[in-house]
Amino acid sequence: MLIYTSLYPNADGRQNDFDLVGEDLALITTNHARYTNACFARLEQHGFFLGNAGFICVSMFLSADTLFTDDDAHLLTPLKEACKKHLHAPVYYIYTVDGHIRMLLCFPRLRESSENAAEPSRSPRSEDDAASYKDMPSSREITSDTLSSFRKITDELADIYLGLHFIVGDLLFGEHSIFISFNSLRHSEEFYYFKETSPTVIENRLDDILQKGFIKNLDTYRTLSSAVAKKIADTECNIRELGHALKKEILQNCTTSMESLHVHIRVFILTLTEELTTSGIVNSAFIESRDINRRIMRFETESDLTDLLCTLLDELHRQYMTLNAIGKRGRILTVREYIHDNIADPNLTLAQVAAKFSVKPSLLTHQFREYLGVTLYHYIQTERLNLAQELLSHHPEQTMEEIAKKAGYSDLTTMYRAFKKFDGVTPGYYKNTIHSDE
Repeated sequence: MLIYTSLYPNADGRQNDFDLVGEDLALITTNHARYTNACFARLEQHGFFLGNAGFICVSMFLSADTLFTDDDAHLLTPLKEACKKHLHAPVYYIYTVDGHIRMLLCFPRLRESSENAAEPSRSPRSEDDAASYKDMPSSREITSDTLSSFRKITDELADIYLGLHFIVGDLLFGEHSIFISFNSLRHSEEFYYFKETSPTVIENRLDDILQKGFIKNLDTYRTLSSAVAKKIADTECNIRELGHALKKEILQNCTTSMESLHVHIRVFILTLTEELTTSGIVNSAFIESRDINRRIMRFETESDLTDLLCTLLDELHRQYMTLNAIGKRGRILTVREYIHDNIADPNLTLAQVAAKFSVKPSLLTHQFREYLGVTLYHYIQTERLNLAQELLSHHPEQTMEEIAKKAGYSDLTTMYRAFKKFDGVTPGYYKNTIHSDE
């Protein structure tokens, strides 16, 4: 439903056209970008201008349970008046899609900003064009002006629409950009329905969503996971306090998109469970049996997320306490420490370690797989490989035979086979690759 257009502010007698335009705008907003060309053509046939210009897409919403119908259009009169007063877009439309309010701002003539490489070139063709071109607003000016306008609208309407939010997308060019922009705004709507916030104007930039939604540097969550794992292993850990702090940290790291939040939570849980199993705090079989990676995603509200985090942290803490009490965890850590101290011994094998601790090899293998997620044989091979790689990286002056001996391989051929099997390359290739980067 089209509620308002700046082209026809007093739309008396044009209600049928308004209905048609609202349907096409809804298609542009909700369907795939390939439909936009046909919608644009129909809109122009009815005298509504869009053109292949610059667009800013905006979502407005009051609360998670407020949806608008055809009978509610009169409720938006204050919004229309505030937009007429403060918005400086040459053409803009206010309409609803599936009960949600959308705005589409159109800027047919803009000056290229040197900082914005994504903008198409609009170089002037003549002196007259050059003078006109200089007077055009730049994309940077348009974005700044638009955000300022919506802040003024928010201030004016805050007492009328309690909990009012505007999410303002990037200024993008071309017909297909409308779909891309609205798609990103829908993720932001989900995020704000999930997380209660005060009335505000949000600038939702696509590059921010890409950078913060898909995590490039895992060290942030590895560090966080290490700290959380230590608290889980603390007998006096306050689980509720830890859960609240953890939720706050994750929300601060992600951007205004539910998709971004999901990515951050998944990455945190994966790094946490890896830290718990490799450190021997909690056994991997327990984590798999509790279905932690799936359960953590079953939230719809901020309160749900807090409760899930606290529940999972409590389960992990209780499992640690149980393992510690019965001594099984202590055995695995003792065996692991023994392997680390004797990795350079070529006689270090599954059978030798089992005999050392008076345990059947099959039982020791089972316990290692249960607690650390790998067999004892694989653990020994990985430790040897890590030591060999460290020697190759920091001692290029040593021969391959010397490194094989110090890493616990019986001979160079055995080290060569281990590299190919567990790392996919030869020791020589690994050494050359490491030092060619220096």
